[in-house]
Amino acid sequence: MDERLKAAHAADERHEINEAVTLYSALIDAAPSLLAAYGPLARLLLEKSEFEAAEDLAQTGLNHGDDSELWAVRSQVAQARYQAVDAIRFAQAAIEADIGCGYGWFALSTAFGLAGEEAKAIEAIDDGLNLSPDHPDLLAEAAMDPRFSPSEQVRRLSQLVERFPARRACAVNLALAIANTGDYGAARAKIQDQIDINGNGHTLHGVAAMYAVFSSDLVAAEQAAEEALAIYPSSFYARFALFHVAHQRGDQTEAREQLDGLHGLVAGTSLHANFVSQLVEITEGPQVTYELLAEYAEQWPDSLGLQIALADLMARHGHQGDAMSLIVAAREAWPGRYDLIKCECRLHMEQGDFASAAALFPHLDDDAELALYRLQIQAASAASESEIQALYTAHLAKYPTLDFVWGQLFRYAVEHGDLDEVDRLTSKPFTVPLAVVCAARAYIFSLSEMYAEADRALSTLLSSPDFTEHWIWAWEFALEASLAPPLAHYNSEIRERSGL
Repeated sequence: MDERLKAAHAADERHEINEAVTLYSALIDAAPSLLAAYGPLARLLLEKSEFEAAEDLAQTGLNHGDDSELWAVRSQVAQARYQAVDAIRFAQAAIEADIGCGYGWFALSTAFGLAGEEAKAIEAIDDGLNLSPDHPDLLAEAAMDPRFSPSEQVRRLSQLVERFPARRACAVNLALAIANTGDYGAARAKIQDQIDINGNGHTLHGVAAMYAVFSSDLVAAEQAAEEALAIYPSSFYARFALFHVAHQRGDQTEAREQLDGLHGLVAGTSLHANFVSQLVEITEGPQVTYELLAEYAEQWPDSLGLQIALADLMARHGHQGDAMSLIVAAREAWPGRYDLIKCECRLHMEQGDFASAAALFPHLDDDAELALYRLQIQAASAASESEIQALYTAHLAKYPTLDFVWGQLFRYAVEHGDLDEVDRLTSKPFTVPLAVVCAARAYIFSLSEMYAEADRALSTLLSSPDFTEHWIWAWEFALEASLAPPLAHYNSEIRERSGL
């Protein structure tokens, strides 16, 4: 029997998930009271998004005897259903069964995280590592601590992936950490590696969809989200991504349906506070969002993530002073916490207080965002427009992302009729919605009185599904183009579609 257990375990470590499931299942069929096979099999079923099967198996095993790993599986199933209270209860039962069970402490931490109890989640990780210092899942979760900078998260998780190559949780968290650096291309590649291993993990597909949205790849986002929902209809990140896809394509009815579904799915959880609140701001505005976040902040006073979300919301809508007061107070409690330092620095930059912002630079990762801050300070003292353009061009060559600098260079190229530069800025490595490309080309062609080419660009624009209010200035170019008499028949539709 031991050899068969070893064979099943070896298959799992080789990432041959289906073979491992078959071997563990055969062991249980042959010896139903063999608890040693139940936990590993139940965890594999969780990975495959077979939550009912995992729950049934865990309960069957618990009928044979108290087992901490199986209680932790029950907690993970409850978390997959966004049931935070049950998730905490089952995780606590796991620890009561075996206080040294690392997986139990991991489940308790993620359960507290779902419940919005940020301090308790961190405490559970610390307590678990004190009792089980080499547990890979605990170490992987600890490495994602928001007190660490993204580069530090990546460094720690890279070491864990090398140390525990068989533990897929480490590799998944590494992808998440890479995304925290803003490198969504690399993060998507890492997630795809895990999908190649386990195509039935709904969360993997959902995260892939979300990162595709952040990369402006709406087609890939929709496809990944649909794959996630085919596996698990309650896949949160898939529905989150589909809201953005619908919203950016101008289908506000579908966006509202996705938002209503998310309200029903995760209300009262940290997912609702941290993610759904973003969608509420898009659809219902800042006041409703502020009331939602403030209610959660009162419920979870130890959640610094909520303090940051509130501060960012205030700053976006002109209340930088209130936002700064909130973050300064939070920093008094957590002076070295990275996400608070980053938020304070961002607020200083938005207020034009470059000296205070620069004083925080040594505490931040030397990444694209910090480079952009330095660039803004340089540009503010530049002697000429050409000097600013040179600074922007050098920055974009080093950090080829659709950031503020890309927008400035793109707008400059369009306004000056530089079609070659527009084509460069809308080709790889940049992924730009077709609607934006067409609007820019239509404007340039209309300036040159190339009305046939401008007509084709506007026709393609209006048949494109990529309409989004986030690119409203691109639609302004299209509207300007339609003021030319040969293109006037497009004017009313452009106004209607864009809201201009």
